Amino acid sequence: MTNVSDVFWSKIDADLSVNYKHSPVKHIHNVIEFSESAHEHGLQEKRVQDDTSWSKEITALRMEYKIFILKCLDQKLKDNKKLRYPESKTKVLEQVAEILTKEYSAKTVASKFTELSFKNMNISTIDKDFRNMMTNLKEVCLTGNSIECVTNMPQSITIINAFANKIVDVDIASLKDLQCLGLGYNKITKLSFIKPSIPLLSLDLCNNDLINLKSAVDVIKTIPTLKALSLSGNALCLAKHYRTAVIATIPNLVSIDDAPVTHDIRKKAVEDFLGFDHYNNSVTFVIKIVSASGVDTSQDNLAPPPATDDKSKTRSTNPSPAPSKQTKAKPASKQNSRKDVKKGKEEVPPEPIKIETVVYFIEYKWLSSESNTLVCLKTSNSSPKPDSSLLEWGGEQVYTYPEPSLELRDLLTKYANFDLIRSVQSVMAVEKENGEVEYKEDTRVTTSTTTVGRSRVLLSPLLDGSNYNICLNDVDVFQFADDGTSIETDIKLKIEINIQ
Repeated sequence: MTNVSDVFWSKIDADLSVNYKHSPVKHIHNVIEFSESAHEHGLQEKRVQDDTSWSKEITALRMEYKIFILKCLDQKLKDNKKLRYPESKTKVLEQVAEILTKEYSAKTVASKFTELSFKNMNISTIDKDFRNMMTNLKEVCLTGNSIECVTNMPQSITIINAFANKIVDVDIASLKDLQCLGLGYNKITKLSFIKPSIPLLSLDLCNNDLINLKSAVDVIKTIPTLKALSLSGNALCLAKHYRTAVIATIPNLVSIDDAPVTHDIRKKAVEDFLGFDHYNNSVTFVIKIVSASGVDTSQDNLAPPPATDDKSKTRSTNPSPAPSKQTKAKPASKQNSRKDVKKGKEEVPPEPIKIETVVYFIEYKWLSSESNTLVCLKTSNSSPKPDSSLLEWGGEQVYTYPEPSLELRDLLTKYANFDLIRSVQSVMAVEKENGEVEYKEDTRVTTSTTTVGRSRVLLSPLLDGSNYNICLNDVDVFQFADDGTSIETDIKLKIEINIQ
């Protein structure tokens, strides 16, 4: 486990060449180095591996430290020459090192920093030493680490950014000067850490695991100073009244999810919002394939079925090719059956005609990042038709969730695959009592399917809380080879997705 203090002192060690992790802290090697190189390189010397990305103040501290050593060394050497019995140079250097130990103690060095940025440093804990030593720290960035609990923050802190960690718990109740808190892309499920006594101006909780909109709003609205709020990417944003409820119930907001809240927007939200009890918590997710263009149907012209002996009263149970567009197969007539009845024979229903037809349909699939497998939610399959040239999409597909859920949120954050499938199906043409012909898929016969192409679409814009409708025009369809390479086709899809 790596804590923040260890990272801080490792950075100080790299920049000042002083190991503050061990006691007593020794500066003698720096005094010796600077005494030997001062006249050769001067005070403007820069190290090749200087790293200032973690603090804007380290450069000034490094220069201050070096100047102090040189001035102190120069003064000690002058004083030593005035002595009747001058001390050795080694003794003088040791005296300078002792002065540095007092002037640049760990507490003194830590107090010189007001801003720190420790991004992607594999930090897992915020230790008590960090809180006790950083007495003047105002801003800290801990984005991209493995922190699970935000705690032990210095009392002087005003800005905390800890995006993209594993945070589930937050303890900031004692921070009376905290103004900006950024905890997006974590695993926060509850907001009990928010207190009215914390003077927050900005709160960013985007892409966490918040589900219940009413519970979240009831807590957040207790912050009287809050001006900017971000909750996009949480499951609670799937509530159709999300934006209206937040603006209407948190009166001082000037920004929600990076979008401005004007006077007119607030006025309309207050007029439209009828209270949480008025709204149904269910979420209806609708996918509609509007059209597909550029599909090559030339291969769909199946040969007509072979001629059948009129005397035969039964037909082969093996599926035959579908009739051409000019010739449609008809089921057996009832005339022969009526003659059989007149002869005293029991009426035998006509055997249905077996044909083959082509059906196109779309499969909606979400790519699971955990298992790298395709999870099929629903298949949009048209009814079997004898005319294979028609592209039937079967209308829109509707998924209803009883309430906003992490399951639906997680699906929307992954790429959705829209696979165009060509299916050769065995179909039975059966004549009804009223003389109409009904076509039914023969489930006893294996269906042959081929993936014509695939479109990959990211639906996460539905989670920003401001746009619950996406219309995608001219979505490209690609064919994918076994090696993963893609080939663009002439096929274009028009897709509409919305939350109702």
